[in-house]
Amino acid sequence: VINRSLGISMNAQAWQVAVAEFGKKGGLIVNSTGNDQAADPVEVSNVTDENRNAWLFVTATSPNLTGYDLAGYANKCGKLMDICVAAPGTNGFYNTITESSQGFAGTSSATPVVTALAATILQKWPQLTGQQAGQVIMKTARDIGAAGVDEVFGHGLVDFKAALSPVDPTLSNGAKQSSIEGAIMVVGGAFGNGGPAGQSSIDDALSDITVLDAFGLSLIHI
Repeated sequence: VINRSLGISMNAQAWQVAVAEFGKKGGLIVNSTGNDQAADPVEVSNVTDENRNAWLFVTATSPNLTGYDLAGYANKCGKLMDICVAAPGTNGFYNTITESSQGFAGTSSATPVVTALAATILQKWPQLTGQQAGQVIMKTARDIGAAGVDEVFGHGLVDFKAALSPVDPTLSNGAKQSSIEGAIMVVGGAFGNGGPAGQSSIDDALSDITVLDAFGLSLIHI
C-alpha cells in the first residue's frame, strides 16, 4: 500500500504504466483527490483501464451539526466515485520538536487516514492484497450525502470499526465456519501421496476449497 498525498506526475505515461505494474502485484495506491474545489480528482486523467484497480481516492470531510460536509477546499470524487471514499480532512498530531499539538488539514491529511486503515486491515489479515484491503474499505464505508455511491463522497466515510469487525468465513461449498484466526491444519506426507486403489488422498479430498470472508474475499485456497 502506498500513500500519495499529491496529484499528477511529471511523466504521465510512465506514471500510468508504473501504477499498472504495481496493480498487477495486488498493490494499492491511496491518493488524495486534491484541494482545488474541482468536480473530479486531480489524477483523473491518469486512471486507465489497465491500472484502475490499483487506485483508491480520498476526499476530505468537515463535520456539521447533523453529519458531514465536503470540506470547502476538497475535490469531489466525481468520475472516479466507484474507487473513492471520504475521510476527516482536519487531523491533529503531536510535534515532538516543538512539543506541542498541531493541526493538519487538507485532502493530504485525509488520505493517510485511509492508508492507515488499509495497513491495519493487512496487519489483521496478512493474506489479503492491498487492493483487497481497499475493497474492504469501500464496502464498509458509511454512506453519507446522496444515497449510494455518489459523485461527492464516493462510497462514503471510512469506518474503522466496520472494516475491522470479525468475519465469518464461508467455504466455497457454502458451509459456514467459525473464525479461522489461529486455526491451522497440516497434512502429513504419509497422507498426501494417494490412498489405496480407487480411494482419494486427503490432498484430493481437500483440493479446490476456498474460504471466503464476510466481504466475499478469498482468505485461503487449498
